[in-house]
Amino acid sequence: NDGFKISYDHIPQMKLTSSKPTYIDVDGATKISEESFFKNKTFNISFTKLDNTVPIGTIEKMRVYKDRFYFLSEDKLYVYNSKSGKFLFMIDAKGHGHNEYILLRDFQVLPKEELIMCIDDMQKKLFFFSMKDGKLVKSINSLIGTPYVRKMGNLYFHDVLFGNDFNDDETWQILVSNGKEFKRKGFRIFPIQKNAMRNNIYETNSGITFAPLFSDTIYHINKKLQYSVSYIFKNKHSIWSMRNEELDFKNSQHAEKKSSYSYLASDTFWESNNGILFQMAVSDKDFRENLMTYYYDKISKENLLIETSWSGPINYVTLPDQLMYNDSNTYYGIFADMHSLKSYINPKFVKHNGFKKLLSDAKSGDNPVIMSFEIK
Repeated sequence: NDGFKISYDHIPQMKLTSSKPTYIDVDGATKISEESFFKNKTFNISFTKLDNTVPIGTIEKMRVYKDRFYFLSEDKLYVYNSKSGKFLFMIDAKGHGHNEYILLRDFQVLPKEELIMCIDDMQKKLFFFSMKDGKLVKSINSLIGTPYVRKMGNLYFHDVLFGNDFNDDETWQILVSNGKEFKRKGFRIFPIQKNAMRNNIYETNSGITFAPLFSDTIYHINKKLQYSVSYIFKNKHSIWSMRNEELDFKNSQHAEKKSSYSYLASDTFWESNNGILFQMAVSDKDFRENLMTYYYDKISKENLLIETSWSGPINYVTLPDQLMYNDSNTYYGIFADMHSLKSYINPKFVKHNGFKKLLSDAKSGDNPVIMSFEIK
């Protein structure tokens, strides 16, 4: 139906500005043990156990602001005290009525406005809730239904999936609007990106960081709506070499063409002041994927491959199940089921007292544990 199709004829394209990107050598990374990473590269490791007042499901996204944790889980937003782990309130406006969302895909904390922006791409609506108590303040219609949106000033950055714009002839990954009209377009969608989805757009103090799916390049979009190349990954097994092929990632058709490949897991790129924690998805010939965790040290310019180990007496502390957020030089991650972790890690061999106590005290059915650490 052409009535739904977005026309790009009068939308100017974002301009690429010159920059000196940093090259990160994935192939030449130096291996480092988990224990060495935490002892030599981090400090102030701490843990917060979320109380069990309200059971929380799989955590899809996390943000931290001042003394609060914000979690997206199963169409609800949970808010906890970040020091005590005490449950504060929950946003649950799922439904088909007035001022209710159908599917909560994403959210963003807007401190200056004291609001939490929630995205429902099925309704093409943005909901704004109070940071104080979670009450609905307003809702507005979005110009396009996209699962991920970032707000910067008065502008909205829509992370577009192929097909959302009903335009098969010309389609772009990023559309910028002021809520009433589109102001810029950027990053054409390659065939390899058509059948996949990742939360790959990050809000920063200076603008927007964008990690295109399967790409080897990280971009920065500034407040003037110009973009530049920030980082380039040197990766000889990159699946980006197949970017002009439309691949179905639900089967191993492409694995027959290339027996092994890797790519940046674009929703796990976490840049701090001193370094970057990121993960590469690595596939074997049977199309089984594993996530490899790296740390790029901005100061020493060294890229480290962190080797994980969940058994034996070498444990100091382990990386969380999933890194979820970073602020300046502090990283946050989640242990979804600390009780099950005990079957892999014997608490009596753990050297970090805080981690050891949590493992020892963990019970089945407990809510997750949040880990935080700072980068030296």
